[in-house]
Amino acid sequence: MAYRVGVIGLGIMGNRMLDRLAQHPDLQATAGWDPSAEARERTKKAHPTLDLDASAEALCRRGDIACVYIASPPSSHIAHSFAAFDAGKPVFVEKPLATDLKEAEAIVERATREKRLAAINFSLAHAPGLIALEDTVQSGCFGNPVTASVEVQFAAWPRPWQTGAASWLSKSAEGGFTREVISHFVFALQRVLGTPEIVETRPTYPAGDGAETALDARVIFGSVHAAISGRVGGTTVADRNVTTVEFEHGGVRLVDWMNVEIREGNNWRPPGNSSEELRQRAQVGQLDALAAMLAGRAHRLPTLAEGLTVQRCVEGLLKA
Repeated sequence: MAYRVGVIGLGIMGNRMLDRLAQHPDLQATAGWDPSAEARERTKKAHPTLDLDASAEALCRRGDIACVYIASPPSSHIAHSFAAFDAGKPVFVEKPLATDLKEAEAIVERATREKRLAAINFSLAHAPGLIALEDTVQSGCFGNPVTASVEVQFAAWPRPWQTGAASWLSKSAEGGFTREVISHFVFALQRVLGTPEIVETRPTYPAGDGAETALDARVIFGSVHAAISGRVGGTTVADRNVTTVEFEHGGVRLVDWMNVEIREGNNWRPPGNSSEELRQRAQVGQLDALAAMLAGRAHRLPTLAEGLTVQRCVEGLLKA
């Protein structure tokens, strides 16, 4: 029997999750809620069998829900997570945990104290590229990791597919590419190399309350020094990112989210699969892991504690 999932937040991420849940044999999207009547109506047309609840609290209290997926804006994550915990429900929440570090710490503290099933969504956790990078580090086939780097660039921010959420993604309070994108690669390097420690950071902000337009930073992950850079503008590409780990005798890099390239000698070897194939494997792996968590089995989903460590680093990077 499939585990039934309730979805809070019916914007881009919520609807993408609904589409994926519809394809998974062990999970079933049963209910949804969003404060926007337009979002509820749009989602109901796309998913006519989905029940729409009167409130997030009502959704969490449903007896037929086995898990609550939270895809609302970050400022609401703590309230929705606590409503789910109050109802005794496991939580799968989008990053960041909250907009305030003390609130993020409160989510982790409560989940730990009450031994709640809970995870945070960093989509790279099940990406073949990250798994290949982990295998390279653990096997030692290229020797020790020496340096790392993260480079992201955007034609505009928010990206075209995020314009519906521009009201908060474009602002420094909750949005920006460091929280939205660089956080994924901080997670990847953290999981593979160790806890991040900021050495230097230089974010650039526009006048007013807009999100950052550039970032240059140096961070140590474990014992490996990494350069992190991000830019809005200067390219026609909507979303470009490259994360590289150089080893003593080779290299591994993640390109545009899902592609993995490996260097032996001087030549980078491209992936043997298409980006879409790799993305599908990552998405299926993520939902397999969610089902495993609900069944009490081992899984690769990032813990809330991992999410908190990432958030501490990200918020540190954004301090001017």
